[in-house]
Amino acid sequence: MANSPITTAAQWKSGEIVQLPSGKVARLRRPDALSLLLHDGRLPDALGPLIFGKSEGAGVAEIELTPESLTALVPILDQLAVACFVEPRVAEKSAGPGDDVLVPSDIAFNDKLFLFQWVFGEAGTLAGRFPVESA
Repeated sequence: MANSPITTAAQWKSGEIVQLPSGKVARLRRPDALSLLLHDGRLPDALGPLIFGKSEGAGVAEIELTPESLTALVPILDQLAVACFVEPRVAEKSAGPGDDVLVPSDIAFNDKLFLFQWVFGEAGTLAGRFPVESA
């Protein structure tokens, strides 16, 4: 490994081409999702079972969509879209008329749910990502 070249920032951010459920295609990267979810030090209750795999077969479909869970989920999905999209670029807010940047409200809700599943993988949980230490 000592002879391996350093990965450039451009390579680090390059991402991969992905077709979204809407049929649109984008270049996406997988960000450190747990850091995004915990950016304010709290994890919405609705996401606990999904993130930590409390239920068998947990995935995006397992999130119970209630007014409360949607209120917690929408800002997370928006933040995830900003972090995932390399091309076209997604920003929290538009720079003004004529800019070539999307805002999260330009992206369909189902596409944002897909991003969530894509970032967390097939199982949709983080529980399997951490090794279990034997005592």
